[in-house]
Amino acid sequence: MSTTKRPKASPAKKAKPAPKPAPKRKAARPSDDDDDDDDAESEDDAQPSKPTRGKTKEKPAASSKAQPPAPTRVERATKPEKPDKPDKSDKSDKADKAKKPESTAKPDSDKSKVDDKPDGKARVTTKAVASSTGAAAATPPRPEYTLDGPAPPEGKDLPAKVGALLGIAQQTLGIKSFRPGQAEAFEHLLANENLLAVMPTGSGKSLLYQLTSLIVPGVTVVVSPLIALIKDQLDKMVAKGVAACKIDSTLTVKQRREVDAMLHAPGGKLLLTTPERMAMPEFREFLRDASAGIGVSRFVVDEAHCVSQWGHDFRPAYLSLRQAIEELGNPPVLATTATAPPHVRDDILFQLGIEGSTIVTTTFDRPNLHYEVIVFGDDDEKMKTLVTLLKKLPRPGIVYCATVKKVEELYESLTRWGVPVAKYNGRMNKGDRDASQNAFMASSDLVMIATNAFGLGVDKANIRNVLHYHVPGSVEAYAQEAGRGGRDGKPARCVLLFSPDDVNIQEYFLTGTYPTKRQVRSVFDTLTAFGNMAKESHRLTEETPPNVANIALSSSVGQQRTRTVLSLLKDEGFVTEADGLYSIADPPPDLDVLMDRARQYEARRIMDRQRLDALLGYVKAPGCRSQVILEYLGEPNPPKCGRCDNCLRSREAALAASTEATRLGASLTRLLDDDGIAIAKPRREIKARIVRIDQPAPVLVDPNA
Repeated sequence: MSTTKRPKASPAKKAKPAPKPAPKRKAARPSDDDDDDDDAESEDDAQPSKPTRGKTKEKPAASSKAQPPAPTRVERATKPEKPDKPDKSDKSDKADKAKKPESTAKPDSDKSKVDDKPDGKARVTTKAVASSTGAAAATPPRPEYTLDGPAPPEGKDLPAKVGALLGIAQQTLGIKSFRPGQAEAFEHLLANENLLAVMPTGSGKSLLYQLTSLIVPGVTVVVSPLIALIKDQLDKMVAKGVAACKIDSTLTVKQRREVDAMLHAPGGKLLLTTPERMAMPEFREFLRDASAGIGVSRFVVDEAHCVSQWGHDFRPAYLSLRQAIEELGNPPVLATTATAPPHVRDDILFQLGIEGSTIVTTTFDRPNLHYEVIVFGDDDEKMKTLVTLLKKLPRPGIVYCATVKKVEELYESLTRWGVPVAKYNGRMNKGDRDASQNAFMASSDLVMIATNAFGLGVDKANIRNVLHYHVPGSVEAYAQEAGRGGRDGKPARCVLLFSPDDVNIQEYFLTGTYPTKRQVRSVFDTLTAFGNMAKESHRLTEETPPNVANIALSSSVGQQRTRTVLSLLKDEGFVTEADGLYSIADPPPDLDVLMDRARQYEARRIMDRQRLDALLGYVKAPGCRSQVILEYLGEPNPPKCGRCDNCLRSREAALAASTEATRLGASLTRLLDDDGIAIAKPRREIKARIVRIDQPAPVLVDPNA
């Protein structure tokens, strides 16, 4: 493993709030029938980009061994250029499934002591600290750990504190050794430095904050994008003995009281919540007094690429986190993500106000994944191939589709073909989604047909194939979705089924997600005219109310695009809506600010188009597919994988050429024997050389010449 050490990062400096980038509204795509809603389980569908104006509304939500990646890089990030000028060269991590730990405290006592032992285990001092179940109810106390014990044998080559931390991990979580990148990350975390960990899915990013939460006295806050993902993480943490709880819109009044009591008790604990919740000023005030006044000891941003406007899954609610970090006293920040190209990493640090912090990255290479692309001329041919693959390939598996409509079609068709399938998309109700996911998790034979709403929080190790019926929107999204296969280290097939119509679907999404400057100005001017008309005549307003249909008609912008513009302007606070009627906000926005925001929408559309083009480059690449992915994600000089379809095709071509050369050589030898042609050297030497295609051809002499 090669590691490049840079100077340690200095503590985070307070920075002026970053300029707010344009929100990405997936829910505003052109067609409600064809669009996938992967934000369906977030706390706030609107996802305000200026969340500190008031309370954010909530709505109810809905044993694996990862392939160990090799080299780790530790970088010093430089301050990025302005975020509105991204690099032109261009979707969730799960905790490792570990055996349930044995309690180090006596069941009938709140205090115990474990002395140093000759086997090298870390010394543990125990104090009474509350824990929580997945239902957010208090459980018996857990011990609080210190780092003054010796390292276990597996940690003898690690820095002293990191080695002692490994001893705690062995004793509490059943983890034998750290994975690549974890020890380097822990070294910076134990020094209370800000850190960005860019490590592939299944590499154990969540251990970074779970384990360190055991040794700090305050609250470790973990911000995660989806309520369902929070629940999944919480269940796993509690099962491992980590003192953890959650606060989101699904808690009952009684559960919230129990969690509040736990958070105000002394000792370290871990709190999972949403970015919408962190946007509430009263919630940040509550956290400042947590843990008997100690407050927040570490601030963790999970799925950190969501904070970058140049990331493949930008969520405006994440923009409130910079202000939250500052108001909580600038605690050490840990940001984690599975996929982030270099320019996105810089933007993550910028948006969180921790520019110049250390970045730890590990290789994204997954030697057990076999990438393949199959190109089709029509959908019928693609469907037949899909059925053949699913009947031939080992299961379980996942088939990703770009639209809800196609998920339903494939589910019905594959059921008729006798393929055992389940389905999942953001438009299904929570009960149906949960039932489908639970069935898939428990099965060794099911194939999940899903949109990209499926995947976050899914920790299934034995997925043997991941097929894409449509191209996703970016290389990052494809790498993350394909990376859900083969987490047990065994071979998995990642097959992309491509047809030209796939591009049309993604372009359709792009045009519906981001309006042009002209469309923004036209809708805004129309709303202004409606407002002036209301002042002059109430009767006219009653006859022609400012709803989506009338605004679209008056502005000459289609209804779907008008809906997109109004949704974006509402998020910005530029317009208000009541009972489906829209009006300009009071006071009205500055026109220059409005047009600047419109320019950002266009910039995001261009960036998303570049990401789509990069994925099409992957589809058409003649060389190693793994190289294309790794180079895009910023990995320097990746080797050829030797296992993707292109690598295997090149190997077969070389083998065929060698076989043909050998065949021709044998034919020539027979010709020499038959015609009695004399040669200048003994025949046996010629025969030996003639099959060596890397040697010059022998000189033949015609005796009749």
